[in-house]
Amino acid sequence: MSICSIMQPTYIPWIGYFDLIDSVDVFVFLDTVQLERRSWQVRNRIKNLNGQDLFLTIPIKHSSRETNIIDIEIFNEKCWVEKHLESIRHCYSRASFYYEVFDAIKNILEKKETSLADYNANVIMDIARAMGIKTKFIRSSEINEISGKKDELLSEICCKLNCNEYLSAKGASLYIEKNKKGGTFSTKNIAVFYQN
Repeated sequence: MSICSIMQPTYIPWIGYFDLIDSVDVFVFLDTVQLERRSWQVRNRIKNLNGQDLFLTIPIKHSSRETNIIDIEIFNEKCWVEKHLESIRHCYSRASFYYEVFDAIKNILEKKETSLADYNANVIMDIARAMGIKTKFIRSSEINEISGKKDELLSEICCKLNCNEYLSAKGASLYIEKNKKGGTFSTKNIAVFYQN
């Protein structure tokens, strides 16, 4: 019995993302799907001192709308990492555990990458390891001969990894459950569970 979860590599994801990682044997970064502009792959938000949302955005080089995440390049000519760190410092310097955590986050975010997929995956893996999570990581771009969309693609990845259980974020239930009787997970004998 082996269980996996599959998510796009996002920028400094929320705690539930790390709970998914910690709950499975194999975690797959889905980097072979199209990047959605203004998505969590290129930005995240923190709270400023007034409790309002402040967006931290990774600048990317212009590409066509059909470009997959793995092919997106970061526009590193801007000093965006320093700006993000300064925003985090300004907004959270009075927070509990700030001094225990900030240097680690600084070291993680300052790693240089040209690929958005590489950068986000490395940030996530480094944070997961710092949290003591030992899950195996793989990228969909490393898996040969996978195809399909939505639940077809996800179930195909599970089959390639010999996983008979899939842990999904609750938001994906809309397309996974759409064709429940004839859904690709059930036809491939893969049990689907949802993160609470």
